[in-house]
Amino acid sequence: MEDTRIPSYVGLFYYYITTFDQEVKVLVTSYTLKVFNLLIDWPIHQVISIKSVQYSYTQHQVPDASLVVMPIANSSAEAVFWLCLYALLEGKRRYLFVLISAFFAFLIPIQVLQWMFLVTNKAIPADPLSEELGYPCTFEPPAEDRFRLYSAGGYLALGRSAFILVAAFVTLFVRYRRQNNNLIKALRREGGMHYITALIMNLFSGITRSPNTPLHDKYNIVTSIRFLLVPIFADRLLLTMQKLEDAGARTAVSTLMFDHQSEHSSTDSSSEYYAEADSDGLPLGEPASSEGSPVVSKVEEKVQSPMYGDRSGDLCT
Repeated sequence: MEDTRIPSYVGLFYYYITTFDQEVKVLVTSYTLKVFNLLIDWPIHQVISIKSVQYSYTQHQVPDASLVVMPIANSSAEAVFWLCLYALLEGKRRYLFVLISAFFAFLIPIQVLQWMFLVTNKAIPADPLSEELGYPCTFEPPAEDRFRLYSAGGYLALGRSAFILVAAFVTLFVRYRRQNNNLIKALRREGGMHYITALIMNLFSGITRSPNTPLHDKYNIVTSIRFLLVPIFADRLLLTMQKLEDAGARTAVSTLMFDHQSEHSSTDSSSEYYAEADSDGLPLGEPASSEGSPVVSKVEEKVQSPMYGDRSGDLCT
């Protein structure tokens, strides 16, 4: 079970090494994204460092501080996807209030129930297997009343994943089903993999952790995959959100989620992009013609920047 976590740590380490230059650019140019990156990346970096010491030295001789910092990283990564859903809803304040309330309505009870379940564990002498693994002791099986705490937290986690997954599907395929402009095509084609895949992973993880489920993640395979993919997807979305620092990119609010690439990008296609968006009723507020417009030219320059180039070889694609 523990060995299944090692590929996740190696994968995250590789990802952050290969994208370090991009993260530096974000931290230098954007204060808002700096806060989100620190909330997500700093705890994960600590976990990788702690686990590296554990696996390279002697198992379980180092305090498992990752249990303290990982909830921060997981919650921050989850919040990024909720933020992107808010962007899809055109950034209206009433949606922001609803999403924030729903997020904390799930987050606080889940964390409290998990904390209550963990602190009530009772240590007992280690069995032979635990001794071979390096544990000084083990924990007695949870009593029924304690297991109910874990069960309640599992159901809440499942409900949170189901809520955001349904909301994302409804927003993408119902709200925008009649709109086929370039913005929506890019959103469905390029953003679908990053956004929907991460949400499905959260949903499947919640199902395997729920009590009385026929699906059991005995070896923590789903948990390990989720630990690898969700932070990567969230980090990729944050890097793409750097486009919001440009005033022209703010008009296409949904592009804060996805890295739009077009092989036939030109001044004419950029004009068609804004013209189609306006004709379909999106509140972009930009003129259809990009000729002589420094704002649109700046957007095109950032889209064609090497920072947003083809990353088909990365782990996150």
